[in-house]
This record gives sequence, structure tokens and C-alpha cells, in this order.
Amino acid sequence: MNTSYIFLLIIFSIGLLSKSDLLVLASIVLFILKLIRFDNFLVILDNFGIKIGLLFLLLSVMVPLVDGSISLVEIIKSYKSIIAVFALVSGLLATKVVGMGIILLEREPELIVGMLLGSIIGIVFFNGVPTGPLLAAGLTAIFYQLYSLLFN
Repeated sequence: MNTSYIFLLIIFSIGLLSKSDLLVLASIVLFILKLIRFDNFLVILDNFGIKIGLLFLLLSVMVPLVDGSISLVEIIKSYKSIIAVFALVSGLLATKVVGMGIILLEREPELIVGMLLGSIIGIVFFNGVPTGPLLAAGLTAIFYQLYSLLFN
């Protein structure tokens, strides 16, 4: 049996045990794509999957702005609170950190294995959310820059 199938079976099992629907679904989709030898789509996912995923994440976050759930008045009023300012700063920092992580993954794609393993552990044992690999990549970039400054 091909090691990729074994890996997907492990991920599937972890997803079932941890009751993580997203892990289960992702492993099933990749298993089917691999099984039917839809390699062209795997290449597309490899090259554009993160950007496509970020697009859908951004779309889902923006829905309340366009469906009338949140009005412009409410948005303006919310920025009178300190937590809204923290949210703004956090958004700025998060985009910078994740951007650094994506650059790191483009340069050293083999790092995704450790980030994926850490994300799975976070999902299973700490009730984490599967967007972890992007943040993990950004944190890895920051930790490595700190390490380089201190020890090189």
C-alpha cells in the first residue's frame, strides 16, 4: 500500500477519534482524488489551495457586512471600544505573520509536515481550529528569525 494512503488513513482515524469533521472530510477528499488519479487537481490544490481557502475564509467573514447583519453605524460605533482597536491591531499583525509563513512555506515546503502534525495535535487535544498551519508557518518564521538573531 502506498504511504500516502497510509498517511490519509491515519489522518482519517485521528479525525474520527477527535470528532473533527474537517480532518475527516479533507482526508476523504484527498483519498478519492488520489484513488481516481486526479493528479492535475492535486497539483492545482498544491499550487493554489491556500489562496483558494483564504478566499473562502474571507468571503465567509465578510458575509455579515453584505447581508445586512451588521450596519455601517454599528461598525463605526464599535470602534469606540478598546477591544475593537485590539481587533484592528490583531488583524494587522495576523496578516503580516501569516504572510511571512506563506513565504516560508514557498521556500521550504517540507516544513509543512511538522506544522501539519502540530496542527493535528492542536485540533485533537486542544480543540483547535484547522487554520493552524498558516499561523504555524508565520510563527515558525518569527521563531526562526529570533533564533537567527540570537545564535548566528
